[in-house]
Parts: sequence; structure tokens; C-alpha cells
Amino acid sequence: MIDRYLKDKEVTIHDDFRGTFSVPYQDSIGEIVNIDNDIELLNMALKEVEDYSFLTSDFINILKDLICIFSGILLSILLKLNNFLFLANLSSIIGIVLGTLCAYKSKTEKEKKIEGLNLQRNYILDEIKMKKIQKAILERNRSKANFLKEEVIVLDTIAKKKALLQNNLELLMNYKMNQAYFLKNFDKHTLGNIVDSEEDKKFIQEVIIKEMRR
Repeated sequence: MIDRYLKDKEVTIHDDFRGTFSVPYQDSIGEIVNIDNDIELLNMALKEVEDYSFLTSDFINILKDLICIFSGILLSILLKLNNFLFLANLSSIIGIVLGTLCAYKSKTEKEKKIEGLNLQRNYILDEIKMKKIQKAILERNRSKANFLKEEVIVLDTIAKKKALLQNNLELLMNYKMNQAYFLKNFDKHTLGNIVDSEEDKKFIQEVIIKEMRR
């Protein structure tokens, strides 16, 4: 991540991973540095989403289903040990029903979670693509004149961008986990009642409209 750079006849950049290096000066260097940091933040977020997707694999969901089912079986065994034959048989049926309901609920939650992760992943990939296009355009516009020597520190900017990205990803997941509720408020033009800010409202509106157009 680029945390600072020095503008002079050329630009000296300090990156916490690549070290210190120089690039030709141009007027848009500040925007290019911000875009480079944006792309790195997005790639880090993409890795987290993909890692989390792996952790929500079928193995974990099957384990949850088994816990639901065997909790009913365990209750049946305990009742049999107390010679409540009728209740034991009844509890077996109840256990199976509860287990089935738990499995269904687990499957539904899993599907929502996967949809949320996919939405996050697509959002990140779209943002990376857009940032790379922006950077390519800026790099073509070289400067003819130099600024005065100046050191720029961008740590605050990085922290704000990271917080905004995290907020947007959480909004995307919340939207997918409660999609019917969001759509109902979207139709009623009351999204502002369930999101924290006008920026969040506009963000979710754009997501919903984009999905509707697919």
C-alpha cells in the first residue's frame, strides 16, 4: 500500500510492500496513487470474500444439519432410558420434523449467504475493472510542467477508503440476507428508513436497479 509520495522533477513513492521507487512526474500522480491504493484494497477484500466463501462450504452446512437431526435423536434416547415409550416414539417423530426444519432453514440461510458473497465478489470485480480503466486514462495524460517539491501522506485517505469499502460490502450482504424487506421498502420509496445515510440509500438503490436490469 502506498502511504506517501514526494513530488519533484520525478515522483518518489514509498510502498509498504514494494519499498521506495521513482516514476516520471505527471499532474495526475495524486489520483493515480489513490487508484493504486483502491485497487490493492479491493484485491484484499476480494481475497477475504473468496476465503469466506470457502469456509461456508457444504461440509460446514452438512455439519449443522447433522447437529439439528441428532439433537432430536438424542432426546428420544434420553426419554427411552426413562421408560416413557410413547413419549420416546413421539419425540423421535418430533426430532425428525425439527431436524428437517433445521436443515431447510440452514439451506435457506446458506443460499442467502452465497448470494451475498457472490454480490460482494461481483461488486469488487466491477470496481477493480473501473479503477484500472481510470488509471490507464490518467497515465496517458502526461504533464508538461512540474509542481514545487511537495511530500504527500495518504494514510488518512487509505483508512477512509477502507472503511467505506467495508461498509458497502456489509450493505450488500445485508441486502441479500433480507432482500424481500429491502425490495418492499424500495417499492414504497422508504429505503431511507432502513439504511443509515443518504449515501447508503443511493448505493442500495443502484444495486437494486442494476439487478432488475439483468
